[in-house]
Amino acid sequence: MSLESVQHHIVYNAQYKVLICKEHKYTILDVTRHFREHHPKMKTKTRLQIRAATQHLELAKPEDITNLSSNSLPIEGLELIENGAKCNDCEYVAGTIGTMEDHCRNKHNWKAKDETMWTKQAVQTFFQGTIHIRSILIRGKYRKFFVITLPISIENQTMTDELIEG
Repeated sequence: MSLESVQHHIVYNAQYKVLICKEHKYTILDVTRHFREHHPKMKTKTRLQIRAATQHLELAKPEDITNLSSNSLPIEGLELIENGAKCNDCEYVAGTIGTMEDHCRNKHNWKAKDETMWTKQAVQTFFQGTIHIRSILIRGKYRKFFVITLPISIENQTMTDELIEG
């Protein structure tokens, strides 16, 4: 069974050695468990095909996914969160403004009346909030967001070029 035969369900990212569920837009650690629990209407035959197509792949452990460069392009298959934020005082990246407010309040003594100390930022994460590793439930430990640089659309680039030339 080839990876191409099941590519409408999954994406394999060879750079990070992760398998991404196209429907859920996050990394799958246990293919059998994920498709059994999160795709209950999927036919058993399809689940077996996915397992067969992916069993030869080298998959990274969550703790090994660390070489995320700041301002990388979006990673295919992962959810793109355009309303995330990056702290201006440290390297913390959050998936929501609310989470960033909590971070700044707790780590930098920020108050609601103060000027914001973060930048709105597009972000992604490989992992959902709760994951299972060998039947152990882990909450949030590996859900680290990273900064994404959105490519300039051709339409916006054309307008920018016209303004520069004009």
